[in-house]
Parts: sequence; structure tokens; C-alpha cells
Amino acid sequence: MGLPPGASPPVFTQIFQNARFAQGGDALFEGRITGNPKPTVSWTRKGAKLVYGSKYQVTHDETTGVVTILITAIGPGDEGEYICTAANQYGEAICTVYIQPEAALMMQQQRQQQQQQQSSMQKSILQQQHMSQQFSQQQQQQMLSMQNGVMQTFRVDTFEYRLLHEVEFRRTLTVRLTGEVVEEEGAIQGPPQAPQLLQKPRSTKVTDGGNATFTVKVNGYPSPRAVWFKNGVRLQACDKYLMSQSAGQVTLVVKQVNTSDNGHYTMLAENNSGCTVASAQLAVVPRGEAATDAPQREIIRPERMEQQQVPPQAADDLGDDSSKNMEPKFVRGPADAQVQEGKLVRFEARATGRPYPEVTWYINGRQVVDDATHKILVNEAGYHSLMIQRAALSDAGTVSCVARNKSGEATCQCQLSVLETQQMVAPKFVERFQQTSVSEGDTVVLQCRAVGTPCLSSHGRRMVSQSRTLIMLWLIQYDQNGASCLQVLSAGAPDAGWYQCNAQNTAGSTATRARLHVQLPKAPEPAAPYRPTFPKYSGKLIEPEPEPEPEVIILRPVERAHHVPKAAEEPEPEHPKFIHPLRDIDIVEGTRAHFEAKVIPIGDATMTVEWFHNGKPLAASSRATVTWRFGFVALDLLNVITNDAGVYTCRATNVKGQDETQASLRITDRPLIERQSQHPEALQQIGYLEDQSRFQRSISMEEYANVKPTFIKPLTNLGEVLEGKYAHFEAQVQPLSDPFMRIEWYKDGKSITASSRINVIYNFGYVALNIMQLRAEDSGTYTVRAINRAGECSCQATIKVVC
Repeated sequence: MGLPPGASPPVFTQIFQNARFAQGGDALFEGRITGNPKPTVSWTRKGAKLVYGSKYQVTHDETTGVVTILITAIGPGDEGEYICTAANQYGEAICTVYIQPEAALMMQQQRQQQQQQQSSMQKSILQQQHMSQQFSQQQQQQMLSMQNGVMQTFRVDTFEYRLLHEVEFRRTLTVRLTGEVVEEEGAIQGPPQAPQLLQKPRSTKVTDGGNATFTVKVNGYPSPRAVWFKNGVRLQACDKYLMSQSAGQVTLVVKQVNTSDNGHYTMLAENNSGCTVASAQLAVVPRGEAATDAPQREIIRPERMEQQQVPPQAADDLGDDSSKNMEPKFVRGPADAQVQEGKLVRFEARATGRPYPEVTWYINGRQVVDDATHKILVNEAGYHSLMIQRAALSDAGTVSCVARNKSGEATCQCQLSVLETQQMVAPKFVERFQQTSVSEGDTVVLQCRAVGTPCLSSHGRRMVSQSRTLIMLWLIQYDQNGASCLQVLSAGAPDAGWYQCNAQNTAGSTATRARLHVQLPKAPEPAAPYRPTFPKYSGKLIEPEPEPEPEVIILRPVERAHHVPKAAEEPEPEHPKFIHPLRDIDIVEGTRAHFEAKVIPIGDATMTVEWFHNGKPLAASSRATVTWRFGFVALDLLNVITNDAGVYTCRATNVKGQDETQASLRITDRPLIERQSQHPEALQQIGYLEDQSRFQRSISMEEYANVKPTFIKPLTNLGEVLEGKYAHFEAQVQPLSDPFMRIEWYKDGKSITASSRINVIYNFGYVALNIMQLRAEDSGTYTVRAINRAGECSCQATIKVVC
């Protein structure tokens, strides 16, 4: 049974982030929950419900769904797992938080481990390529990113594990975004199959400013849905990230990469039967200086390409020797192409060399960059492609592909021809043949008219076979307006049959046909010859015939004949009249203009409709579309320009006369500078990020006037401790937020100075002294003194170091 309209179970749209904190600090975790009706939130720890108070402060804003928990003065015993449960009548959601408190000693040990790892990484950097250098730098930055005592790292293996095993976590990250296209799944024709990886993405190294491509092959039934992440953050399709999925191949293209694009890219594929993940790493290499002594370019035509083909195995063998440099060479180049304006055309090339060359495309000497119509692609096999999605007349000419490396460069060229769309309009018959029936000997006239661009070529044929040679008097006439006339003089029986006229040009062809009936006069039937008959003589006497008896007449009832009304005569055609005239239009350049009107009579076969622009017949064009159906007349102009402005006239003509209506089209020039944002959502997000009011901090300080410090938790004697062990003294003092409070430590009455073995902690009333690697001279009495403006207090403890 489905949920009621508007109802939904709880879902965590923002999960809590695990972190590490120093002892004595405060931990604040924030999440966000949605659901209808509003869910209730509860916190548990170690199976018991948390008691809210000064230690644990929990808030839940039902309007925004924000859930927070503040744990004050973290210390020993606060580590572990905290579980947040949100529930309503349709389900529940669970999110966990892990806390690991650490003292300053642990933090120092961790820094020492990090320094050791850095030294080992530096040794490996000297032996590896630049790819390993950037990976190590990223790992160091992740390990050393520490803010306000919080250590945050990203582990791709942990992220993949949570995607595969935590359903609620995966749902919060894969929720469908606004505007995302949802493919409709038809009826399942086979057994369902969970997604399976056929090819994993490869880690790649890309020069700064280039494009990075990740390709994954995955199968499954139904077809799985693919979602991409970068360092655990979901990516959305935009001009920066191009995402595609076709025939089981999922592709992500990161355009114009820079150092901020370094990181792990993860692909999640899921359907109703399961899910799978795959990750790869991207390293961006800073662009180096181009070689100044590059040799002259070598221009290679496609005809010479077969002579320079290099077997794949040989090319791989060349790649094994890293001590030699090779000039770039094309093993495959683009071929000449011819395309109609507005259609798709693609060029492919492949180059080899050491180091691997950078490939650049040029059209008529101008470098091609990625834009709305030009796309530059590179696949894993090393093929570079230039794809022009909507070819324009300006793209016609020489297309060059240049491959460069520090050893030299090579060029391959081809020609692109673009056919103008406006010069090609398929033919169309505006007047067709009409079926005709004539008597023998009459003259038959068949007329038709077709329009199209370029000029039409018409020819006719008679669709009937004859078994003997006939002498026929036919007269065919053509004119420049596309009209054609066929005259059959003195039609006879052999002229009956189907007649067809074909009109064709380079854009297409069409035909019209009609049947001719020839009626022959009926000849009178010949009369039979008169033959007299005489009776034979039989030798008998012929007796007179008897008088006839009275005839009996029987009257029968006769039904009255039904009156059959005469067929109504066809009404005479009416004078044309526009009942809804055209209306004036004011639009902006580049948009669509639409004129429409209604004319009567509707069923008049003799009526013709013509359009005029500023008194001249409207020229045929791919941007102009004329519609005339059942009295509805319309004209559509696509991508209007300033030359389209003027007065448009629609004229309807039949045998009774004509009528016309007109309207004006006024076009406003498009502004040179586009002031409105093409991405209002992104602009709103930028304004949100630039809002400084969110980052303003209000600091409130409690003033304690004449409050003498007091130790609410004094130091504790440690007794006997073995030499080389670790000693820890701690206490708590009030007031907590006194800015004039000063803490001093003494050993046997002498002041203690912090060193590499001894460090002191004072944070929000928490006072601690840590001594590492105890020695015999560390035995004695340790005193802590708290001093402020109102007075002072002290407490002490003893320790004895034994060997």
C-alpha cells in the first residue's frame, strides 16, 4: 500500500560529521532531517537515552529540520558512539556520531608520526614521477588539515563502504536534483540483475587547463543510474562537469582542470537489484614552458596517412624506452567531410610521440575551444575528436589538427564543406491533378503547380501499359513559377488511364497523379432479319376458335412509391473573408514570431492563400513555415533578424474574388551585454556564500567582579611511579571565563618551565600538567597556583619516581 499524498518517512538530508577533539573543549554536531508529518528526535548512548542538561544540549528546529547536539567539557568517558533516531508514523531514520577525545600528548605523538610519514613520502617522491608527487602532497594536506582542534580527513575506502552498506546514507546523497532527467522504464522483459563493473576508471594525470575523462563500463538490468562524487561531495552536470551514459558506458569529463580539481572521483551505479562503486584519482600538473627551439611543423594530408601507420605493438615498444624523445606523428588523421548547415560532424585523429604530444584543433587558422557548438574529446585509446554539433557556414574551410611536444610538432589537415540550409527546400505541390471524365474526341487539360528551392525539374508519365504502338497527341508546357500543363488533344479510348507528374530537386521529390476516364458512345443493336412463317397442311379441317370467356381481374393492394428527394446541389463558392485578422507583434531579435488568422469559406477547393512581406511575395526559407488547414492560416518565423521587420500581408483568393489582412512586425535589437544571469540558482548560491553576516561572531564575556579563584577539584597524589613512565596531574578551577586568570606551576617551591618533556594545559577551568619519560629528579611536591585580580588559591600533590 502506498503512502498518502504528501506523506514521507524521515530522511537525513545532512548527516553528522565524525571528528576528534582535544580534552576540555566543546563538541558541536549539526544535521538536517526531513519528513511529513514532522518526525520526533531522540538521542541514545550505549543503549540508554541521554539526559539533557548542561552536559548535553540538544535542539531540533521543526521548521528547517536542523538537529544539533552540544557536548560541553569533553573528557575521559565521553568517547564512543552517539545515536540520533528520527521517527514518525511512516518510518524512522538513524544517524550515528563517533567521538574520540585526545590529550595534548596524543596530539604531539600524532604530529611526530606525521613527520615520520612526511620524511618517508619525501624519499618516495625522489623515485616516482610527478603523479606520485601530487598524490603525496594531497595526502599530507588531508592529514594536516586541522582547524580549532578538529581533525578532518577523507578516506575513499570508507566512503565507498558507506555507499554500499548504509542505505540511508546512500539515499541522502543520491536524491534526485531539480531538473534531473528521469528515464521511464518499460515492462521488465528478463530477470533483474544488479550492476556489475566491466571496466573500472583509471587514475589520470592532466596538464593544467586540459580536460580529464573518466570512463566506466557497467551492466545491469534494468539499466543502472550513475551518480558521480568528488571527495565524497556529489557532482552535478554543468559546463564544468559533462556526464553521459549510453550503452552501458558511463563517462565524466572535467573541463579546464586546475589544482582545485585534484582528488578522488567516485562513480555509484544502482538499480532496484543492487549497487556498485568505483573510484579513480585525478592529478593536475602545472603547465610547463613550451620549447623555444621547436622545429618547423610537418603538414600531413589524409592521403599520406596510410604510409605512416604504426602498428599498436610497435608503438607500445617505443613507449618502453623513456630515455629517448620522439617527434609527434599522426597514425590516423581526419578525413574531408561535407555536411548540411545545422547538422553534426565529427573529426578524429590519433598521434604518437615521446613525451605524449598535446593535440590542438584549428579551423581556418583559429584555435578551437570548447563552447556550445564545438566539443573536444579524448578517449582512453588516445583518439582525439573534434565534434561540431551544429555546423555553421563560418566552420567551412580547412580543419587542422596540431600535435606538439618538446621534440617538435606535426599537423594534419582536411576540408569541411557546409551546405547552406536556406538554399535547399524540398518540392511541394500547391495545385494537384484532378480526376477527369470526358467524352471521346474532347480535349483534356491536366494542370499542377509545385514550389521548392532550388529550381524544380518536372516530368510526367502515363501509368498504363499498352500492347501496341499508339499515335497520341500530347502537349506539355512548363513555366518558371513551377506550373505544368498537359493537354491531350482529341482524347480517345487509348488515352484513358493514370497520369502522374513528378517534381524533384536536390532537397527531395514529390508526385501527383489523377485518372482520366474516356466515355465512348453506345452503338445501336442491329435488328434481326424478318422471316415469314406458313402453317403446314395436315389434311384436317380447321374449326373456328371458340369465343373467349369473360376475363376475371383480381385487384391487389399496391404500396405507394417513396419519394426520393433530389440530391442537394453544391452551394456556389462564397467571397473570401477574414473573420479573425492578423495582429501586430513586438518581439526581441532572435526569438520566434507567429502570425495567425481565420478565413471563410472553409471547404472551398479553389481558394489559394499567399503571403507578402512589404508588398513582395514571401521568399521560401527554412526559417519561415506557412500553415493553411480548415480555414486556419498561420505564419511562423524562427530566429527573427532586423531584416524581417515590416508589414506582412495574407491574401486569400478564389473564383469570387479576394480578401487580405495585414499586420506589422517590430523587432527590438538584442542588447550587446547580457545583464541577466544564465544560472540564477548559481547566482543565488554565490550571494549566500558572500553574505558576511553569517560569519560574524558574537562573543559574550562574563565578568566576575571580586570573585576569588577556587579549586573545585584539587590535585591528586600519584604515589610511586616507575621511571620512564608518564605522569599526569589535573584539577579544575573557578571561575571558568575569567580573562585575568593566571596559572602557575611549582616543584618543591621552584617555578616549572615548559619543555619537550613537560607541557601545561589550561582550558575553560581545566588545568593539567603532563610529564613524559619520568626521571628520579622528578620526585617531589607539585603545586598549582591560580591568581586573578580578586586573589589567589593553590593546591598540591606529590609523586615519587622509583627505579
